[in-house]
Amino acid sequence: MLIRSVLLTLVLLATSAASGQTAQDVTLTAPGGETVTIDRDDVGVPLIRSSTAAGVFFGQGFATAQDRLFQMETFWRTATGRLAELQGAAAVDQDTQIRTVFYTDAERSAQFAALSPRLQTMIGSYVDGVNAYIDSTVANPAAYLPLEYAAGSFAPEAWTAEKAMATIQFFIRRFGGIGGEELDRLAELQDEGQAWFDANRPINDPTASTTIEPTVTTTRTASGRAASGRYDGPPVDPALAEAVAAEREALAASLAAHGVPHRFGSFAGVISAEMSESGNVMLLGAPQMGLPREDAKAVTAEYELLVGEPGGGGLHVAGMSVPGIPGVIIGRSRGRAWTFTTGVSDNTDTFTLTLGPPAAGGVPTYVYNGETRTAEVFEETINVAGGAPVAYTHFRSVHGPVYALDEANGRAYAYRYTFWENELEMAEALYDAWFATSVEAFEAAMARVPVSFNIFYADQEQNIAFWHVGDYPVRPEGTDPRLPLMGDGTQEWTGTLDFADQPQAINPVQGFFANWNNKPAASWDHGDNVPWRAGSGRVYDGVDVLKTHLVDAAPISFEDLQRLNRVVVTNPDYVEYPGTYQQVVEFSAFGSYAENVIPPGQSGFVNTAQDTSAHFADQWDLYRSAYGTGDVEMKPFTFLGATAVAEEGGPEAVAASLGLPTPNPTTGAVAFAVALDAPAEVRLGVVDALGREVARLGEGAWPAGEQVVRLDATGLAPGVYAVRLVADGRATSRRFVVVR
Repeated sequence: MLIRSVLLTLVLLATSAASGQTAQDVTLTAPGGETVTIDRDDVGVPLIRSSTAAGVFFGQGFATAQDRLFQMETFWRTATGRLAELQGAAAVDQDTQIRTVFYTDAERSAQFAALSPRLQTMIGSYVDGVNAYIDSTVANPAAYLPLEYAAGSFAPEAWTAEKAMATIQFFIRRFGGIGGEELDRLAELQDEGQAWFDANRPINDPTASTTIEPTVTTTRTASGRAASGRYDGPPVDPALAEAVAAEREALAASLAAHGVPHRFGSFAGVISAEMSESGNVMLLGAPQMGLPREDAKAVTAEYELLVGEPGGGGLHVAGMSVPGIPGVIIGRSRGRAWTFTTGVSDNTDTFTLTLGPPAAGGVPTYVYNGETRTAEVFEETINVAGGAPVAYTHFRSVHGPVYALDEANGRAYAYRYTFWENELEMAEALYDAWFATSVEAFEAAMARVPVSFNIFYADQEQNIAFWHVGDYPVRPEGTDPRLPLMGDGTQEWTGTLDFADQPQAINPVQGFFANWNNKPAASWDHGDNVPWRAGSGRVYDGVDVLKTHLVDAAPISFEDLQRLNRVVVTNPDYVEYPGTYQQVVEFSAFGSYAENVIPPGQSGFVNTAQDTSAHFADQWDLYRSAYGTGDVEMKPFTFLGATAVAEEGGPEAVAASLGLPTPNPTTGAVAFAVALDAPAEVRLGVVDALGREVARLGEGAWPAGEQVVRLDATGLAPGVYAVRLVADGRATSRRFVVVR
């Protein structure tokens, strides 16, 4: 291919002894003819620029392969059930489990064809970039081939859209697909009885700690997301339930052993302008995806992606992704930042199938809507390094993958996922989020996320927000969300929950959000995984140690927020590790300041001569600072063209003060004193507990001096409110209470 030949000439001309160890800056030509530049900073983080999105994603694919090609190969082979081709018989069970619940290459091809043009461009260009780097490993293996390939005597396999799709789908499910443990719960119910079951596996434990404080009663939440009932379905064979649980645990152990990031973990903190020392909003994000080690590749990677110029309207986003996934998952864009934690809410159910007489070839049949149906058959061959191929057959019902057969008792069990064949809607959501210019636009983007996450947000307009997102089933009345549903058509889902009925809040009176995979709101129910119950560990009340730190430190500085990483390490109740990626971002009206860290470093490259990239572990000391007693240290989290908070890029901010509301509480009128030391552009309003403006008290140019503003609150419902003053872009607020 001509483009590849031109590219390889460029790369080979750039070869040097140093570039065999550490990725260098490079200029590429994308397949569409665009120039792509990859400029790396002092710790190897690439700034990737081009005139088109296709060029930028081509560059991201190339840069990721420079740093993590073998890791990417491990990830796509894991996601497609082809790891045994490299790892031998030890990976066969893992491959069979993955193939059972995911898609075939033909299905992924059809899914790719159905994507929006922008996602097709993103994925296709990324794949082209990866393959361009793979070409360079063929042309100059001494400089560019990772050691693992030479040690294993095999070559990198070319990337395809299907491999990229598989990688994206796998990780979206790994962190956002929750539940499917109904057989465990049914076995417990059979062993222990209903009273024990309800006491120890409650549908809702009101004592669990929440992200939205219980006092914020007007926050939209869903109580009754799943109706409670008594189980009247067939029993499960305890031995089968035990075997299914053992398979699930074996899969988790196998994935961890092969370096695949863990599913569970992550903490976050978001601070309002009123609660921060600087008067600016701040956000900390710290996904926990496996304990980092100095001698092991990071499981995340950092990028800055820019189309056109920093001040233009093209894509500009920076932050973290997983090698093999294009774009940025957690990070920042123009004037806004966000982070995710796993939401832990149940979006996977088990349906019990009643088996009929086997069809030809022994294929299972089952009863559905009064008819006998034949299961869909998938015949697979798993190639095994050092051994004979393994033939493997699995099945699907109308609900989804059949994961357990109990022919002796005439039953089978199938998963149904709310996100089946819809995982890539999360990529669409992120793409929308990268271009969002308001909190409302960002919320609309997050409403598209199909799997279970908590999303935290801050912006230069001084908003903070939290959304518990995902598609969650609405089960038929009288069923129990902890237990299997009948797969005969009598207990089908009636839909999915409306996004507006899920826990969420913008600019809460509590002044901050904190989360450590805990319950989002008091009225939010459990599914079969029943995570937020007394005795369940850190997810029950671990967030309290984060909340205590923030409340005690208020007003909170940038460094106070960073120290949440140390709280996670040093708290006496739930000692864990700091994030496998960490970012702290502060926004003023004029600029931003941000720091982050990816431990142990950006690159995982070791060449065939066993020379290790200088960026393999050069962020390790920063990460380890959370374990010390001094400052928690991070590196600058750059965003080209952004004005630093300290510089403030505009006129010096006017000093403004907002007096205490009087009287407080109030039954009617309430007054506020506003003082300015110089004329300023002012906006003065009142917001409710959801951050919605309920009254505008003034807007425009105000003179210097003090003036008193009065509000007639007789038309406001009883509750907690805040008056919010923004003067020349700096915000402050005071709370007051309306009583009757």
